[in-house]
Amino acid sequence: MAYSTGAAATIDLLFSALETFAAANGWTVDESYTVKSKPSLHKNNCYVQFRYDGTSPQAAGRSMGVYQSLGYSGAGTYPGGHTDDSGSGANDQTPPIADSTIDNSRCVYAMGDGPFNYWFFEHDNGTEYYIHVVVEILTGEYRHFGFGLIDKFGDWGAGASGGEYCYGCRNESGITGGDSNFFLEGGNGTVNSENVLSAATMHAEGLPGEPDAATKWLAFFSYQATTIYTANKDRAGVYRARGVSNSRGGPDWTMKGWFKGYAGFTGLIPLTALNVYYLDLTNNRSYLLGTALDIRMCNIAQFDPGEEVVIGSDTWVFFPFTKKGSVGGVGPHFDSYYHGVAYRKETT
Repeated sequence: MAYSTGAAATIDLLFSALETFAAANGWTVDESYTVKSKPSLHKNNCYVQFRYDGTSPQAAGRSMGVYQSLGYSGAGTYPGGHTDDSGSGANDQTPPIADSTIDNSRCVYAMGDGPFNYWFFEHDNGTEYYIHVVVEILTGEYRHFGFGLIDKFGDWGAGASGGEYCYGCRNESGITGGDSNFFLEGGNGTVNSENVLSAATMHAEGLPGEPDAATKWLAFFSYQATTIYTANKDRAGVYRARGVSNSRGGPDWTMKGWFKGYAGFTGLIPLTALNVYYLDLTNNRSYLLGTALDIRMCNIAQFDPGEEVVIGSDTWVFFPFTKKGSVGGVGPHFDSYYHGVAYRKETT
């Protein structure tokens, strides 16, 4: 069951479906959504948690926090407090958590309480694995989150480990805004306290030139932001290294297509992989670490949301970052121009 789509009347039922899907594909449900609205999943060394305000639904504006750690500390711990937490996501160990607190951290922004349509994409070849999720929160408006293990390139070197990633969809300041985060970020140029909390993360230890001998995480910002930001730390207060990929920018994105506002792309449309780079700011070097499988950045001017396209033996499903359109804007329900993403649909 590597692919599933359906409808969920509420966020609780969305997680009921996700937990069932994840368990059927080899993930462990450490904690169900029924336990204080803080579900937790893991496979191997990829631990992810979620949190939302289950006591006072805010249908138009409720967000869902997204977390990553290297272990699960038990039902008495709230997301943000689990073993070796990545540092992204609001850490509030006192329930209930305010929606405004979740908003200013890694989250799925302003998704509301349903009803939703959803698409679950999954893959596990025995080495790499992932679950990527698309949620239609309103007609034609979407949110994305995902987690898994990248396809590593080459040998990272003696003592290096990691590759487990997690991302949310925080679209507070629009598709071009510096206070938004999408997928494994490549275009977020603002390295500030909010973005430190909202950045996508990947486990990475033992890489050359990391900012601290105890560093365990990469945090994803724009490759144009080249300073070591003093607040870019995990939950234990250890510096996180800098990662960059190809969402809204990045080294590959800028060479292969203009996704924001141009509607004239026809013929062959570039599909840009989410290749993962580590930026060694100490020695002014970059390292290509691998790629997040089966997800591509693209211009969707010529595609409808949810449209399927067969390329060779693969079927790809296309969606906008948030909402296809040319208006843009700021706020929870802005158009994301023609920024798009394609997921490979695996049915066996």
